[in-house]
Amino acid sequence: ACLVAVGTTAALRADADAAPGIDFVVPPNPALHDEEAAEQVRVRLVAETTERAARLAELETVLDDDRRLRDRFAALRDRRPTLADLTEAAEAAEAARAAAVAEYEATRAEVEDVDERADRLTVDRPGLE
Repeated sequence: ACLVAVGTTAALRADADAAPGIDFVVPPNPALHDEEAAEQVRVRLVAETTERAARLAELETVLDDDRRLRDRFAALRDRRPTLADLTEAAEAAEAARAAAVAEYEATRAEVEDVDERADRLTVDRPGLE
């Protein structure tokens, strides 16, 4: 560690407002010459480093969560159907619906025909016996 003082001793020890004609003085770091101040700086730096490491760990956890979410979105994007697939499925569903309606109508007509025949047989039964 070293200290480079520029200016007079009075200017370095005095406040910036107290020394006329000196516009800019960089005060020396007390840790350069005071063991107690150096220890305080070390403690403060260790605390800041610990806090920064904890924050980085927290950010890494958030980043991992974000990466997993991004991967899930990518998987969903890769599995999503295209517009052509959806159109084809809609057309197939419409064709199946139309076929089901036609089959229903045909079955209904057959049921009506069978009901009509059953009514005629019920009416003709006494005469046939």
